[in-house]
Amino acid sequence: MKIRLGFVSNSSSTSFCICGVYLDRVIEDNLRDELAKTNIDYYISPGHASYIGLSIHEMLPSETKAQFEKRVAKLLKDIIPAEYGTLEIGWQTDGWYDG
Repeated sequence: MKIRLGFVSNSSSTSFCICGVYLDRVIEDNLRDELAKTNIDYYISPGHASYIGLSIHEMLPSETKAQFEKRVAKLLKDIIPAEYGTLEIGWQTDGWYDG
């Protein structure tokens, strides 16, 4: 029997926990390019929705949950265009298998 201890590079499953926003549309390429320059994560579901935010791992040891949410709100407000509508910051978790 083999037991794999490392990262599986050909896995087609995704799961995440971020503080951020859920958008009921796929974000456009220019926004993806901007996000790639930051530490902001984004996920696009097979159902064509987008999740944008910071991983829980980005929370500073000295930050409270409320402070982290406020920091995320400011980051996203500064980078996501107004055309995406009002941003409601919250905890986003999801997962899917695309295979």
